[in-house]
Amino acid sequence: MFAVVYRWRLHEGKEQQFVDGWRRVTAAIHARCGSYGSRLHRADDGTWVAYARWPDAESRERCAVPDPEGVAMMSGAIAERFPETRLRIVDDMLAEPAGPSVAGSKGSAVAGDQWETARSWVEGWAVARRASKPVDVPWGLRMEIGQPARTVRHVLFDADAAAARGLIGTITEPGTCVKAFLPPGDMEPWFPSEWEPTDPCFLMTVDLRPSPVRAPDGYAVTVETADGVTLVRVLSADGELAACGRTGLAGTACVFDQIVTEPAHQRLGLGTVVMATLTDAAVESGATVGILGATVQGRALYEALGWKLHSPLSGFVYKPSAR
Repeated sequence: MFAVVYRWRLHEGKEQQFVDGWRRVTAAIHARCGSYGSRLHRADDGTWVAYARWPDAESRERCAVPDPEGVAMMSGAIAERFPETRLRIVDDMLAEPAGPSVAGSKGSAVAGDQWETARSWVEGWAVARRASKPVDVPWGLRMEIGQPARTVRHVLFDADAAAARGLIGTITEPGTCVKAFLPPGDMEPWFPSEWEPTDPCFLMTVDLRPSPVRAPDGYAVTVETADGVTLVRVLSADGELAACGRTGLAGTACVFDQIVTEPAHQRLGLGTVVMATLTDAAVESGATVGILGATVQGRALYEALGWKLHSPLSGFVYKPSAR
């Protein structure tokens, strides 16, 4: 592991310009060069100090300037540069509390008390979809989806507009999705025309309790659980799939996903059967909180089952050939 400490003195009144530029550059370097992010500090003597980590010194040396505009914002705010200090990490005993960084205090996508729920949703969703494990990045979490229409997903926890634009400006892979716990209108100004909004959703939560329910006559319920994923299917008398859903465990949280009732079997309460069966399996596994991303149409069903609105959940997908 390799680290670098930077130190600057800034022009008075240019502090926010510097912070916005630093956010853009940090996001771009992580996305394109594989850095482990950076942390910005203000020292008692009035100077500004940043600590950045890399896999190795060679990765840093190979990294070209990925965001010239962000670099220019920083440079225009700097009155004096001090020699950088290169570090080789010998040991690491930091024990930081879980939660967003202090940088999220300005325009953060997730407030401090919401961070744990948001993170659990991302981690549980990845389990339910059998996607790669989410990776911590300066703005939140990143994961490889590996599907043609959805290749990579970034979920913003700790990003203001400048940092978000810095990340978005580095993305070149079609199918990349950027999500945040904000209304679509708050995010839309960040994205060029090549990006398309996804259907608006809502993050919802519930305290899990056993929910005994019986399937209507003529239907059978199957339950399969493996590797933290529970899959429930409701089958009609002729064996046709009538409804289904799945969950993914993330600690004591359980993320409900892909709850679907086929058109020919709707309005029979099968969605409630799926949710109740998944809930019972989650409680047996030790989960205490349920989390899901609801569509506009699904929100009413979940509210009727006792789920509470946590936050908006919006996203944009990069589709350069769509325009």
